[in-house]
Amino acid sequence: MQKTTTLATGHVPMLSSPKQVAAVIIEAANTPFTALDAAHASAKFVFPANFRTQEIQADGATIHVRVGGQGPAVALLHGFGDTGDMWAPMAAELARDHRVVVPDLRGMGLSSHPVSGYDKKTQAADIRSVLTQLGIDRAAVVGHDIGATVAYAYAARYPDKTDRLVMMDAPLPGIPPWTKSCVALRSGISLSGVPMLNGW
Repeated sequence: MQKTTTLATGHVPMLSSPKQVAAVIIEAANTPFTALDAAHASAKFVFPANFRTQEIQADGATIHVRVGGQGPAVALLHGFGDTGDMWAPMAAELARDHRVVVPDLRGMGLSSHPVSGYDKKTQAADIRSVLTQLGIDRAAVVGHDIGATVAYAYAARYPDKTDRLVMMDAPLPGIPPWTKSCVALRSGISLSGVPMLNGW
């Protein structure tokens, strides 16, 4: 069996075989996660005391949401493999002069994990339901990664309820330069000037 090497934080090795990938996964699974690690990780995601949490029933899902601040509404939608907690630092800043709504998307974090409803149209309806039940008619919607596709679906489905749309870190399929980006990624070409390794 090939021995794996622990690398400095921030360095991601390129793994060339399924055996190498499996070895890294096994090593990670056998590495103890201490209470100190958990405390350090959660300290980065602390919402201000003026935020409250609640569970809101949407069509076929219960959406966990954090709400705080006063002023024009802004909804912050997290990316894949994340939760609304990723927005804590940004939410703290925005809450100074905005009403900030930070849900966990359906199937992620503390929201329920129903069998269906993961299409972006349904997830956009989840966000509309959350905002409506909070008494919010219009909002700016900010999406990161997979949250950007939900934000886009929301703005397309509810244009009269969307003040602004902000999308980060996610190209949209079918909208240029999507095809160019996919070809470039497969070829190892960087569209931003940052060198890429092994085509990704």
